[in-house]
Parts: sequence; structure tokens; C-alpha cells
Amino acid sequence: MPSAAALLSRRRLCLGGAALALAATLGLAGCSTTPTAICPRVGVLEQASSLTRFQAGGGQARDDVAFKADITRVDTDCKYSGTGNVDLEANLRLYITAERGPALKGNSANAEYFVVITDRGGIVLAKRTFPLKIDFGNAQAVNLTEGTWQYFRLNRGGGAGYEIWTGWQLSDAELEYNRQARR
Repeated sequence: MPSAAALLSRRRLCLGGAALALAATLGLAGCSTTPTAICPRVGVLEQASSLTRFQAGGGQARDDVAFKADITRVDTDCKYSGTGNVDLEANLRLYITAERGPALKGNSANAEYFVVITDRGGIVLAKRTFPLKIDFGNAQAVNLTEGTWQYFRLNRGGGAGYEIWTGWQLSDAELEYNRQARR
């Protein structure tokens, strides 16, 4: 539970003057406020945080790299709706850095990322994949912010009972490359 000071800094005070100290002590009793939605924990799966795409038919040498992209972080905000606040909409933002490789043909590359919703025990409840076009233009590297939203019905416990994970949708060879690179 946020402290009274934190609540005061986020909401307009409904009491004035001398009552302010009393209201802070009593946790803003008498005010009508909407609680902040508790969002699911979000994160990037470590082995799927990087994507190194090699040119088709080539090897895995430096000159064969078409592009490299990393999901550097993810954050979210969310809101509840529906009877009993059982519907949750989580708006995710993925922060991506991408670098052109020597084997890239043209000024853009295509990739795909996933978003998985799990319960706190790790059981997958839903998974969706999303295409992403990385447009380099004339730049060697770009920073992107990709937004997506996830809508799901809560069975129990509010948003704190769920987790949202993201990462690149990797081929078996790309996943193995990431595993080897981390050793």
C-alpha cells in the first residue's frame, strides 16, 4: 500500500488547511479517489532479448549479419473495466535498439516479437506474435519504441497474479546462437 505522502503527491487534495495533516494520518479518509490499477509484472525473456539475423544461405560470420536487434526494456500501464473490474488492458512499450549488419540488403528488415501472459506459476495463458518492420533509412543504428496492448479477463487476484513476458520470436538456429553467445 502506498504511503499517505505518495497518495497526496498523486491526487488532488480534497481537504484543505488544518485538515491536511489529519487526512494524511488517516490515509485520506473521506476523499473519493480511484485506486491505481495494479499491473502484471512485465519482463523480457533473457534468451529471447537479442536477435541476430544472418543472410539467407550464409554462415554465421560477422560479414553474414543482416541486422542485430535488442529489446532493452519493457514497461506497461494498465486499466481495469467490466463488472467487478475483471477485464484488464495492459499497454506495453518495448524499447528496441537495432543495428544494420554488412549483409543487409536495402534499408529495412523484418522481425517478429511475442507477448506471453502467464500466471505467477509460469503457466502460459495466452501468446501472440507481432510483426515489426525495422526501418534503418540511411542510419547504421536506430532506436525504436514499439507499442502494443494486451486485453484479457482476470480469473482471480487482479493484475498482480499475472506476468507479461516479451522477446523476439526466434528460429531454432537463432535461439541456439543466443545460447552460445551467452556462454
